[in-house]
Amino acid sequence: MRARSSAGMLRKLISIEIPLTTIDEEFGDTIESFAAPINLWADIEPVSGRDNWSAERLEDVVTHSLCIRWRDDVTPGCRVAYQDRSFRIIGLFDPEERQRWLVLHCEEIKS
Repeated sequence: MRARSSAGMLRKLISIEIPLTTIDEEFGDTIESFAAPINLWADIEPVSGRDNWSAERLEDVVTHSLCIRWRDDVTPGCRVAYQDRSFRIIGLFDPEERQRWLVLHCEEIKS
């Protein structure tokens, strides 16, 4: 996915959930959760689909690229929700190196 030259290309409303780690005060366990979602506009393109063998079963892996306006709080490990689908961010980059756009490489989370 190349950088978008127009904000009009960002037509899909997504939610980005940033992971949080807290400590349980009673037992000292770490608790993984996600912060309240950040809603923003994105362009979504499917990139590839493949089959993977995992734990002796066949699994579909579908990857997508999402283009959003630059943000410095989005990292690999964040989660993206779009309609009834969820994506795990596995990588990201600034295509123009001008902090204008951010491209997220994601894998769809199958439930």
